[in-house]
Amino acid sequence: MTLEKLLQERRIYRQKIASADILAVIARAERDIDSAQYMLERDPDWAFSIAYNSVLQASRALMLSLGFRPSSHEGHKNTFAFLRAVAEEDQRTLRTTPRSRARHWSNATRGACLPRMGSLRTSTSSI
Repeated sequence: MTLEKLLQERRIYRQKIASADILAVIARAERDIDSAQYMLERDPDWAFSIAYNSVLQASRALMLSLGFRPSSHEGHKNTFAFLRAVAEEDQRTLRTTPRSRARHWSNATRGACLPRMGSLRTSTSSI
């Protein structure tokens, strides 16, 4: 299933979400995984349920950060359908353009480090 099909079937919707709201969802996911780890030896079944909710919240955070939200009807199912569609789309992209994709990530990673390295070179060259 593609993102377009999920949109057409009204299983997902486009929506702008504030960064603070996305961070709140991430915080819930982190809280839940911590709770699941705490409960693991005490009640493994409950720990599994809490861990499932953590995965759901983390998935929702990704979805929201990409500008989508699930339909309230079958929200869990639609969230995971969205994840699968994104993963499949990413796999298609990787298979069709591996070199350009690798170049993109290489440039993005290098670009993230350059300002710090550049300022470090400037400050040490004047010593």
